[in-house]
Amino acid sequence: MDPKSNNMTERKLVVSVVMRAVKDYLDGNNPYKIHQLKAKGLDHELSQLQKNCKSAKFWLYDERNSDYIFSFEKCCDIISVSPERIRRGQIGRASCR
Repeated sequence: MDPKSNNMTERKLVVSVVMRAVKDYLDGNNPYKIHQLKAKGLDHELSQLQKNCKSAKFWLYDERNSDYIFSFEKCCDIISVSPERIRRGQIGRASCR
């Protein structure tokens, strides 16, 4: 397999991981989504949403182990994106409910 192809595949994977964390964080702070789950009595889904949000928040904001191969900072470095730009961008430092 071509090394360039491997590199692109790795970058796509890392982009997906970062995007999933951002989505989980935003979903956990979406009042409409939370209201819908509560209204439908989907307690398990609401609980999972909250767990995913807390995990994403920790990874995006609080984990500072930049030596870890899958740390947020390392992932951002791999895809050539500033971690601070993502943190400041469209993501506020809201609390996971």
